[in-house]
Amino acid sequence: MKITVSQPHGLPGPQNSASRLTRPHSTAGAIEREHLLNRLAHFRTILPAFAAEVASARLALRLMGALMRIELLYFDGCPDHAELRARVPRLLEQAGVDATIEEHRIDSEHAACRERFLSSPTLRIDGHDIDPGAAGRHDYGLRCRLYPTENGLQRTPPDDCITNALQAAHSTQTPLT
Repeated sequence: MKITVSQPHGLPGPQNSASRLTRPHSTAGAIEREHLLNRLAHFRTILPAFAAEVASARLALRLMGALMRIELLYFDGCPDHAELRARVPRLLEQAGVDATIEEHRIDSEHAACRERFLSSPTLRIDGHDIDPGAAGRHDYGLRCRLYPTENGLQRTPPDDCITNALQAAHSTQTPLT
């Protein structure tokens, strides 16, 4: 049986022609299957580059001020991290913010100082802690955090604190034109 190299319609040439082998005189179903396998092999080679391009575009948008950066910092074993992680996407959606939540696990006192990690959980928007009183603090470390509210201390930031921080960050973003 003769084996030939073929190009699926509409796709650029292969990086590795061995992954594009097809057999002539196959049934229509087998040809379609091989065509799909060839496309899959092609996409597997270009997806890492595409992912890098998407990451670069997101970084460029963030640097231009057109995309918010949301960071959730925590330490392993934090009893309140999961609750806050579950609430933030809903608050982002309500505020009309399209952003990815970046989670950062802080694993040492040294990392806590380096990351300016006041305690767990910490939520930052564009590098700024959502707690307005956090800017002057320097008591970094691996401990549970308490947020002041009208009803006393709370173990996660209240929704209105997060919403206010999102609105403030949104008002300083550069619109894309």
